[in-house]
Amino acid sequence: MIKKILILTLLSTLGLKSFSQSNPKNPIVTGVKAGLNLSNLSSGDYSQQMKPSFHAGGFVEIPLSYYKQFAVQIELMYSNQGYKGKEFDIRDDNTGKVVSTNKLDDVSLHYLNIPIMFKYYIQNNFAIEFGPQIGFLMDANGEFDLYKYNDYAIYFTNFTSNLDREMYLQGYRSKDFKDYYESIDYGLSLGLSYNFENGAYISGRYYMGLNDVYKADNNFTQIVIPEGMPELIVNEINAINNNFNFKSSKNSVFQISVGYRF
Repeated sequence: MIKKILILTLLSTLGLKSFSQSNPKNPIVTGVKAGLNLSNLSSGDYSQQMKPSFHAGGFVEIPLSYYKQFAVQIELMYSNQGYKGKEFDIRDDNTGKVVSTNKLDDVSLHYLNIPIMFKYYIQNNFAIEFGPQIGFLMDANGEFDLYKYNDYAIYFTNFTSNLDREMYLQGYRSKDFKDYYESIDYGLSLGLSYNFENGAYISGRYYMGLNDVYKADNNFTQIVIPEGMPELIVNEINAINNNFNFKSSKNSVFQISVGYRF
C-alpha cells in the first residue's frame, strides 16, 4: 500500500512538473524549512505534557493553476515529537491515600514525515494549507511504557513467569521502542503560510494524528469468563476487562516554521 502511494505521488509530481514548465508565470519552487514543535501524545486520562522539540527538512511547491492561486506542497521532514512525562500518584489499596509519586520519563519519537499540503492563496503571498501526512518512526528515546503506572498493567501481555512479569512492571522487559509504538503514523495537517519577497518563508501548522501510535495494548483481548466461576473471581475479571477501555494514543503537534524558497 505504501509503495502504491509513493508511486502515485511520484507520477503526479512528474505530471505537475510538466505543467509547471509550460507556466513561466508560476514555476515550481523548492525550499528548506525548520522550526519549533510543541508535541504531545494524547491518550485520555493518560495524556502527557507538551514537549518542545524541532523539525527540519525540505519541500517543493508545485502550481495547480495557471495563476498563483492553487498549489500543492510536498515535504520531506525530520520531526522530533513525543511528550514530557507527567507525575502519577500511587495510592494505598485499602485507604486510598497517596503513598508515593512516580513520574514517566520524557519520550522522544523521531519521525521521517511526508506532508502533502494543498494550498490556496488568499492573497499573492498568503496561503491556507491543508492535507494528509504519513510518518515513519525511525527511533525513540525515554520510558516507552505509557501505562506503566496503571493498576492493571500486569495484564497487558501474557507472561511466561513471575520474573518476566516483575521485569515488565519495572520497565525492563523490553528496551526496544518497536515493542511499544507503531512504525507508521498518519493524520491531517492544517495551517497558514506567508512568502516574503526576498525568499523567506514562515508558516504555522497543527498536525492531528489519526493512528493509535501506542501499540503495547493494541493486541490485548479481554479475558473470557468461564461458566460456573465464583462471583468474587467474576467481579475481579470484569474489573480487569473494564479498565482496558483506553482511548487511542495519537500524535498532536503544533509547528512554527521558518525557511527559504529558492
